[in-house]
Amino acid sequence: KAMSSTVTPKLGDEPDPAAPCKLFAVGAAVAIVILFAAGLATALPPDWSFVPVYWIPVVFAAAVAPPLHVAVLAGLCLAFDLAQFGLLSSVRDAGFPWRLCVDLVLAVLAVLAARRIDARRRERKRATSVLLSERRHMADVIDGMDIGTWEWNVQTGATVFNEVWAQIIGYRLAELQPVSIETWMNHVLPEDLVLSNEQLQRCFSREVDTYECEARMRPRNGNIIWVLDRGRVVEWTDAG
Repeated sequence: KAMSSTVTPKLGDEPDPAAPCKLFAVGAAVAIVILFAAGLATALPPDWSFVPVYWIPVVFAAAVAPPLHVAVLAGLCLAFDLAQFGLLSSVRDAGFPWRLCVDLVLAVLAVLAARRIDARRRERKRATSVLLSERRHMADVIDGMDIGTWEWNVQTGATVFNEVWAQIIGYRLAELQPVSIETWMNHVLPEDLVLSNEQLQRCFSREVDTYECEARMRPRNGNIIWVLDRGRVVEWTDAG
């Protein structure tokens, strides 16, 4: 395989990645209020559930929402705990202190989990941003140098050329479709193809790190042109 040019969209054109998290947090808060109201409406006794069902959205929020949102949701649930089992309860609940302790632990665990997941999410976002920046830089370099690029999957034969590569031999890329390694082989002189294969084998056997070959190609107008062909293996199979 060899390097290929990849044009990527600007980061500024991407949608706000935090929007779904904010929407989920709002939905979770609404769900907590509805579940709390439903519990009051059904007049269930204080011990109907050791951990009230309105904590369920907090558990789900920990997986997708930022830590601050999870902390706010957990605080809302704790306030409802105090209201439902303390201030608004007509029956004295001896287990309320234990219930509150369990819910406090649940709140802390939810926030800690949200922080850990959020840290991983930020790291993936940072890595993606760096990768996009590197690809955009590589695309700018290739465009500025006006060079032809290719990528070859040796196992499948699938090959990708850029527009400049096609222009070198007098074509538009669309005119060469569908392309494969045969596209290269059909336009290089046979004796130079032998040399190219020898250099490729040296690269595949890891005798050299990069493939390099000066070859003659026959473009559309029939005039012989010299090209300097370079590449390197970017991925190896388990079998080498």
